[in-house]
Amino acid sequence: MRPLLLVLLLFPGFCHAEVYRSVAPDGTVSYSDQAAPGARAIDLPPPSSYLPRVVVPTPVPSAASGIESTPEAAEYSTGGAQRSYERFALVAPVEQETIWSNEGVIEVAFDVRPSLDEDHSVRVLVDGAQAAMLAGPYGRVEGIERGTHTLRAELVNGDDKVLAATDTVTVHLQKQSVNLPRRR
Repeated sequence: MRPLLLVLLLFPGFCHAEVYRSVAPDGTVSYSDQAAPGARAIDLPPPSSYLPRVVVPTPVPSAASGIESTPEAAEYSTGGAQRSYERFALVAPVEQETIWSNEGVIEVAFDVRPSLDEDHSVRVLVDGAQAAMLAGPYGRVEGIERGTHTLRAELVNGDDKVLAATDTVTVHLQKQSVNLPRRR
């Protein structure tokens, strides 16, 4: 049994059968793999097949990717002393996160080291436009419509000069509807 199965698998051409179409006197059309009187062989297209798309994973910027800044903005002065931020990263939400919020609110959190100076703030950009100004390392961005959005944050000083910026992350905001019952 196994050798026959192996031969059939290795040589699929042996498994191909002719298909015949015949029409009965009452007009009924029938198909068969055996030739009936008056039947004619038909050509069939090759069988449909599905090959899944090969997805090569691309590295996703993680929260550990660190600070992105310009050399002139990375360091700033505080009372005559030069100081710089060692780290400024968006830690929540994460890349490709789906957020469920009927109110259109996205909670954001940042890793800022050292902590923010009093005259520094975090400007949150949604789809490239300013959506919120935060005085600390976490907060809420409100009034976001459902759909896919990009989030990025900039650490700015009192003169609105950008000192550092996070990587851009893509998030998906979903809202509950009557047609989609509440998720548990």
